[in-house]
Amino acid sequence: MKNKIITNQELSKGILLFGAGQYGEYASQYLIKNGYNLVSFIDNNDKKQDTKINGIPVIPSNDKSINDYGVIFITAKHYAHEILEKYRYSIPMITFDSWFINENKNEFDRISNIFHDKKSSLVLSKILQSKKNSIQSQLFDIVESNQYFCLGEFYNTPKSLQEYFVDAGAYVGDTIENFINLNLGQFKKIYAFEPTEKSYKAMEIRCKRLSLEWAKDYEDFNLFNAGVDEKSGKLRLCSNIIPVGNKLENSTGG
Repeated sequence: MKNKIITNQELSKGILLFGAGQYGEYASQYLIKNGYNLVSFIDNNDKKQDTKINGIPVIPSNDKSINDYGVIFITAKHYAHEILEKYRYSIPMITFDSWFINENKNEFDRISNIFHDKKSSLVLSKILQSKKNSIQSQLFDIVESNQYFCLGEFYNTPKSLQEYFVDAGAYVGDTIENFINLNLGQFKKIYAFEPTEKSYKAMEIRCKRLSLEWAKDYEDFNLFNAGVDEKSGKLRLCSNIIPVGNKLENSTGG
């Protein structure tokens, strides 16, 4: 899949999102928040046509006005290749992921340089490459059964008794338990953040058990029923059936 460079002129002429599903909704929120000229969704689902998402109308793929705008971002992620093959519009068409990654390249480079280990930088690079090309198989060479590969960085360090372990998105505390077992119960403090109430309560139960099993003071476990961001605020959390599929929305309560 070719990665096209979208010009400011094309963006200002009007953006259409092909795919009015959940990911399209996320993309629209980002574009609206950042002042882009989003004009329509494109979707072939009859039930979505003639409706609005975040105030943006949904039109069918054969709408005659489509070619009057500047660019189409594909947000039907799993059908990107099919859409590119099937539809021949006179305006540029690119996946939203590809455009977003190109647009934020400097920030992704900054994040990669922050990583302590080369492996994390490689994983990030492969993920971005896979998203830009919409080819999931490009992730196969970085997939491994041990999701805690980085925990070895904490093991048997000269100052292991003084280590502070921070887990952002701690879920039910499974990473915490792996860290403690690997480090033979040696740490100064643990700070764990989990926004979903059900997972947070499960994490509390686990950490109380771990404090007894490793003869640690429970006060060394600092647990927070909250998420982590660069600034304080409130967001509404919509929990899905699948634990990894939570959705954050701006809170109307401030």
